[in-house]
Amino acid sequence: MVSFMETVPEHATEISRLKISSSLICDYALRAVANPSSLVLLLHGYLQSGPYLFKKLEPLIPASAIVLAPNAPFPVPVKLKGKPGEIPKGTESGFRLGFSWYFYDPSKDDYYIDMESSVEYLKALVRALGYEELPKILVGYSQGGYVAPFAGQAFRRVTRVLGISCQFLDEEIRGAIPFRMDAIHGLSDDWVDAEVAERSHRALVNRGVEGEFILLRNSGHRITSEMADAISEQLHES
Repeated sequence: MVSFMETVPEHATEISRLKISSSLICDYALRAVANPSSLVLLLHGYLQSGPYLFKKLEPLIPASAIVLAPNAPFPVPVKLKGKPGEIPKGTESGFRLGFSWYFYDPSKDDYYIDMESSVEYLKALVRALGYEELPKILVGYSQGGYVAPFAGQAFRRVTRVLGISCQFLDEEIRGAIPFRMDAIHGLSDDWVDAEVAERSHRALVNRGVEGEFILLRNSGHRITSEMADAISEQLHES
């Protein structure tokens, strides 16, 4: 008789990784219009959601454009702060659901999950909704702004990427960049250093990319009224 232990592979406890194709659920906020001029794709920040950013930015976007704001593909439970009586209705568990586009480990300077999965996810969503051939503007806030250029390279007919409170990773963006890359940043941003963000944007401009870096003196990382005005002005120029 062969014992169980004799049938167990020698390296049964090794951790392996394999990239597989699978179907994902995508929840999104959408403003659909007849005879649209373009698609504006909103990419939210880390632990936020598509509907959250949609509520912030949809009123700033020209009425002729379709506005699509999906949740990122990776859900992350976020523990709420405050006493039980202060927790908002619908979150009595003490958690809310946030979403992430990728997972980066700064201690290892490496991605646990890189941006490729999110880019393919966005392409599949736009294809499923029938918006592939529309001119596109990608607007990314914070973590969504890091993803936006990579998604822009994967789509057809992208005219512009607008990054808000983010850094364009110029050293990771390879290949042709056939669209404008504009950035809006708060001088007092305590999450993404404005000087570093401007330096990265300048490196892309030096590579021949068109775009403007707009530094707001009275804003930080969050979307203030000053920042909202700048976003609206940029999108109405498109």
